Amino acid sequence: MVVAVSIMVFLWFTQVHRYLYNVLYGPFVLSEQEIVDTTRRNLWKQYVQAEQEARRRREQEEVTRRHREQDEEIRRHRGEQDEAINAFFASLDERADERPATEGAVGEMRQSCFTLELDSEENCVICQDGMKEGEKVIKFPCPAKHQYHKDCLLQWLQRGSSCPVCRHQVQSRRQQAAHVFRLVFM
Repeated sequence: MVVAVSIMVFLWFTQVHRYLYNVLYGPFVLSEQEIVDTTRRNLWKQYVQAEQEARRRREQEEVTRRHREQDEEIRRHRGEQDEAINAFFASLDERADERPATEGAVGEMRQSCFTLELDSEENCVICQDGMKEGEKVIKFPCPAKHQYHKDCLLQWLQRGSSCPVCRHQVQSRRQQAAHVFRLVFM
């Protein structure tokens, strides 16, 4: 019985030792020095593996950090581009009244020209002359319906597309319909 127990203990010890230290047992029992040497080799392997894993982790963190910095740089650059584009469109919007009116808008205004039947107390703000009976006048299609001499307004529209008084942009009926269509259906 003692022999059986000692064999069981030996087998258990060798299994545990083999598991812990990766020691191979042959038909003979390893000496204490061989076990120590094997343990040292295993510890060294574990140390080297831990160092390699730490190096891989540091390299991965470095790559991740570089990617994050590049993403931030791209976002910042896109933001700068967006700001530049918005500034460009704002400058175009500010200069919209500097562009001449479209042919369609000018043609519609020519058709809306009428002759004054009575003297008006208003002055044409373009030429600063009074509006007298018999002169041809055009009402600008702005909410206030400002009136101007026909020739004065047509010359004005060659340089700009806004009302000289209230800066309301002139649009042809086609442009107004397209704008309303965009508002309603988009």
